[in-house]
Amino acid sequence: MVYVAQLGQTVNAKIDTLWITGVVGMPNGFTYSCHNAGCKILGGKTGCATLTGTATQAQAGIYPLIVLINIRATAFIGPIPVGQNVSDTNSRYTMVVEGASGLSTIDSYSEVILYPNPARDELQVYLPAQKELATYSIKNMQGMEVLAGNLLPQGEVSKIGLNQSKGVYFIEINTASKHLVKKFMIQ
Repeated sequence: MVYVAQLGQTVNAKIDTLWITGVVGMPNGFTYSCHNAGCKILGGKTGCATLTGTATQAQAGIYPLIVLINIRATAFIGPIPVGQNVSDTNSRYTMVVEGASGLSTIDSYSEVILYPNPARDELQVYLPAQKELATYSIKNMQGMEVLAGNLLPQGEVSKIGLNQSKGVYFIEINTASKHLVKKFMIQ
């Protein structure tokens, strides 16, 4: 679907070309490069970008990414083709940086991301697709709740302070429509 400004309405359209114009949210010192000239991806094809950089210990954590794109699409209004350029974003990706090793991973559409695991004094929680209010409850192996609270909305990383003893714990995340449980450790 594309909004055609000349008509003031949304219509079905064929994407002719997509360009990656930027990646927002990476740690300082990281850059991106595309696997093809001009970061251009033809409609019906796939393309990739590479994120590079060296993480410091202080940069360890979860980084929600926003990929900036321009789209060239053609809609047909009856027999008349109408070209349209649209700027858009894609926020389905998250970079998790492991500071001690300098490694990073890119997650796409995970329901919940926990970092670090094992944790020490803080657990970061990111819900990439969550738009409604979310609450959490942390329980020990005996099923006793040791901590509870609210999580930040989509696009933000919740930081939960931990002062529990070492061991295995479960975080239960609840929304109006979902119940998720993930295991993590405190060391």
